[in-house]
Amino acid sequence: MKLALDDMAEHFSSPHQAGAKFNQTFYDHFTTCLAKFGDDKLYATQNHSWKGLHDFWLSNGTLNDTRGKPDPWGDCVGEHDGDCRHAEWMEYREGRSAPFGGDGMLALGPCNYASNVAYYHTVVKVCDYPDWSEASVANGYVRHLKQAFATHASGSAFFHASLTHVGNEFDVDMIAVVAYLGHQMLVQGLRTNSSIIHEISLTPRNQSSFEVMEEIMASITNDPVPDWVTALEHADYPRDY
Repeated sequence: MKLALDDMAEHFSSPHQAGAKFNQTFYDHFTTCLAKFGDDKLYATQNHSWKGLHDFWLSNGTLNDTRGKPDPWGDCVGEHDGDCRHAEWMEYREGRSAPFGGDGMLALGPCNYASNVAYYHTVVKVCDYPDWSEASVANGYVRHLKQAFATHASGSAFFHASLTHVGNEFDVDMIAVVAYLGHQMLVQGLRTNSSIIHEISLTPRNQSSFEVMEEIMASITNDPVPDWVTALEHADYPRDY
């Protein structure tokens, strides 16, 4: 993770500074935040996510993903546009793709790739916010919301660097996971057990939002990159946001 952030700092340094480093003060604050609220998994999961992106670049994606199709670097452009959702390829189409790091990882949308660091600032805001209700902290909503924002950051960066199907799933579906956790946090105190209110579903869901988030993180940590999609596609959460 730190290496990827350092590569971004070097690439966007102006004037260019070889060996430029990501802001260490913020990084230290951020990594401390990852462990807050009794979270012993998020830091490792984030490192697995960034390593997965780098490894996917080195292997040029995969020849056989969960759809039984190839998912090479750049799969979502050209003839494969229909495989990916809600995406624009402006940087790629304008020839702005750029290499990052010692292995020259070609970020197909470099500005969109690096812009996901903004979600890490959101993660820190979640940690630093002083007025969370005791219930939101004790019940785990704040911890899992933090996890969701961090996972969306690395997942969306994965997509905008690679323009792959697996990246697209994380870019789009993690927004829904963040929204669902936020919704459940807001309605947790209402005096009703209605699944319509609490789960945005006519019938009770098979998983809690916490279980969805834990399953996604476990897949990132333990499974090959192409299989990360399975956790998102099979989990039971509303896709509307």
